[in-house]
Amino acid sequence: MKSLSPMLRSTPMRLTARLIGVFTVSTALSFGVAYVIVERSADAVLRERVLQDFESYRNERRQRDVVEKVVEAITVSGISRCTPPTIEAKMGERRTTTGTTTVLT
Repeated sequence: MKSLSPMLRSTPMRLTARLIGVFTVSTALSFGVAYVIVERSADAVLRERVLQDFESYRNERRQRDVVEKVVEAITVSGISRCTPPTIEAKMGERRTTTGTTTVLT
């Protein structure tokens, strides 16, 4: 043990221990900051994507309402007694016809 004591007290060993400590702390801080930045960025991207998806769902709902109103106006005015299959396919809904009235199910 006596041979290790002078070696641990030597200047090169103390400098080595200090440098290891400095590098360990700086690396840990760098990784911590990088983690926080990446996490916030990923959260922001995810939040933006979810908001875009909700907005597209709102727009889709509005488009369906517009298509329904147009189909209803055409049906009520007597221009056409049936709805084109392309509108049904776009709306993704099943329609049943009773007499001259189209009912959404």
